[in-house]
Amino acid sequence: MKKIQKAAIKNLNWALKQSNKNFWFYNNSFKAKKSPLLHCISYTLRGFLEAGIILENKTFIHVALNASLKLLNYYEKNKILPARFNSNWESYDFYSCLTGNVQLSIIWLKLYQLCKEKRFLINAIKLNNYLKLKQVLNSRNINIEGAIKGSDPIWGWYNPFGYPSWATKFFCDALMLEDLILLNRI
Repeated sequence: MKKIQKAAIKNLNWALKQSNKNFWFYNNSFKAKKSPLLHCISYTLRGFLEAGIILENKTFIHVALNASLKLLNYYEKNKILPARFNSNWESYDFYSCLTGNVQLSIIWLKLYQLCKEKRFLINAIKLNNYLKLKQVLNSRNINIEGAIKGSDPIWGWYNPFGYPSWATKFFCDALMLEDLILLNRI
């Protein structure tokens, strides 16, 4: 187990070296020299957050917390999360990556559990409510009933005209975690 833990820490430290002072990560995109999708950003932040909790590593938690605050501030100001963010936490995208939205909701809920900052809980609930409006309900196509599309609008760059199963899976996770928190079960 120690060997696996050491390898994980080594990888996290490498990833940490890819970040700037603004808590943004280089080499975090599917395409070189392209700003990363919120989907990729969220994977990175959740990895740091959960590893930080498991390893009791304040540095990893600090990175996840501060990058999450950048996104939280953006969301509170703009009431929406675009698909990509550049190194200044700015975006010029016309669409949203719903997979990244729901992943970020989970991160905010976990941060609320960790530090009891109500902004995380309030905005995670708002984000989940927004995603409920985007969920496919009452479709004649049973293959997409209950699904979350990759992009909003659906022709956005991330999984255009698609309904990735992982978006719906993360959405279920976010709703269950929100429910558990609101019911004071965790």
